[in-house]
Amino acid sequence: MGTTTSPEVHFHWKSILLTSCFFTNLLFMPLKGYLSEGSPFTTDSSVEASEFDMTLPLLFNASTMAPTIMYDYDSQYGLDVMRTVVADVLDPTDATTTTLNPVYSILGVPYFPPDVKRNWPWVLTSTNHTTAGPLHATHTIISWNITILTASASTSVLWVVPGNDLGRTAATSNASSTVYYVYRPVVKMMLWRLVKLLYRIGLCVWIFMLCTTHYYCHVYHLYNNLKTIPLHVTSPAMTRYEIVVGEPTCVVLSNPWLCLAFVMDICASTEYVGQACLRVCQTENWLYFGLGLLYLGRTVWCAYSTLTILNIMLKRCHRTTWFAPANTTVLAVAATWAGGGIVTIQKQWPKVLDLYTSLFVPYDVDTDVSKLHHIGHMDIALIMAVYLGMMCSLPFAVAACSGVWNAVQRSTTKMPTLTRKTSFVSILIATNRRLSSIGSIGPIHAMEMVVEPPKHTVESSFHSNDFKHRLMLWFCNLGKLNHDMYTGGSVYPLFQQCPDYQSQCTISQRGGDCYVLSYDRHDHIVEVTRVTLVSQIDLTVVHRPFRINQLTTNAAVGRFVVAKKSDAIRAATLHRGCSNSPWVS
Repeated sequence: MGTTTSPEVHFHWKSILLTSCFFTNLLFMPLKGYLSEGSPFTTDSSVEASEFDMTLPLLFNASTMAPTIMYDYDSQYGLDVMRTVVADVLDPTDATTTTLNPVYSILGVPYFPPDVKRNWPWVLTSTNHTTAGPLHATHTIISWNITILTASASTSVLWVVPGNDLGRTAATSNASSTVYYVYRPVVKMMLWRLVKLLYRIGLCVWIFMLCTTHYYCHVYHLYNNLKTIPLHVTSPAMTRYEIVVGEPTCVVLSNPWLCLAFVMDICASTEYVGQACLRVCQTENWLYFGLGLLYLGRTVWCAYSTLTILNIMLKRCHRTTWFAPANTTVLAVAATWAGGGIVTIQKQWPKVLDLYTSLFVPYDVDTDVSKLHHIGHMDIALIMAVYLGMMCSLPFAVAACSGVWNAVQRSTTKMPTLTRKTSFVSILIATNRRLSSIGSIGPIHAMEMVVEPPKHTVESSFHSNDFKHRLMLWFCNLGKLNHDMYTGGSVYPLFQQCPDYQSQCTISQRGGDCYVLSYDRHDHIVEVTRVTLVSQIDLTVVHRPFRINQLTTNAAVGRFVVAKKSDAIRAATLHRGCSNSPWVS
């Protein structure tokens, strides 16, 4: 009497390595801000600019800084210091125009008050009549505070030293001045910083729970099912299964409350957003330029929040065909470069920079407007709202650029091929609209739906993935396999025709798919099956345009079967796998 040997099941070690890296990146994402922010346990306290400005020329001058340093960060005082050499202005009346005013070449100019920029030639002229040297108190020192809704956010101090402190020749030193600018984020009270730390740790715990309960527990369920149950009802005897694990990023990013929690964290850290903006405006110190880009990349959560809220609105209004699922990797890269690029462009164009500065709201203004500087405080609430609003609109900008790129590609494609593709897509769209107008079709007895073996489709292939997931599969050596060996992905044709049935129609969920490699007794791969989480199917949709029936099947994973008539989906059945399997092939 023969005995049935259970197949061996194990995880692909390379996929475990990759998914662990992505999981770690997600888990510690709330704490990445501390790469730029100060320690939450520091004992320093915030001070007004007027209390801090007189000591700075003693700390930062030609004798304390190397002549090659134009941008540096002082960890002891928690401030960024910049210095720029500008040519002296002999006649201020000749340097009032935007093109001649040297203030626009100074590091830190995005945060200069309007009166300082307007009176800058006279500031330089007054400097020429002061006594040089860091120990003299005759420097032209200007200080102001930047606030957010009147709450102190940062301190800015500016002073000008005659001569060139960057190690130029004596000839150039006589006709130039060195501008020092210091930006110091406010170090808030200890209680605030501890609450903020606990808040971020709570976000880490939240991400951990989402990844484990909504993804990795389901992967373990798949592992247990494959040890005792065939992958498919019609599967031949397999001796070994190997699971290529996906990654849970798409599952985490689809939670609207988590995305909004990250946006709140950004809004509570405006002083460091301002610091990051200054760092991307310079290229003298590439380390801090990179840290600035990385910090501003956190604003991608504004884009994710837009997508999650848009998903709710589109599904409620039954307009899911209006927006294709966005690639989160592209959004993250776009946010990292666009977030810093916006500020960099403003720095390069004086007129745009003036428009940017006009959004600062000055208050505590000295009534004596004859002074070179009479603005003591500037509020940045308005400019922060505009900046975050621009990052919230990033998905639409990326979609527009993608549409233009696709149009350019189609214009370079041969017309016969383009005509066939267009006509096929038009048929699907027209069929979908026709079915949506009909409403519930009800049970269709003339069409029989049976559990058939999984077939190779375009959606099951290696190339039907975003760049990040495709790179993962290539690293796991799946890119070398024959395309005919790929099966599964049965839910994606439904999502393409009827996006209403997709739980998340604005964020691509393909990165969470796993691949099951089936080996025969000769240890040869005979099939690669793509499995998708059942949670991606919105089973609550009842009458748009048909109801999804649910049955059970004796297989490790489920199977989604559709009945078609005239190339249109007329009915669908979800055959769930054993033990209420959360996966469908």
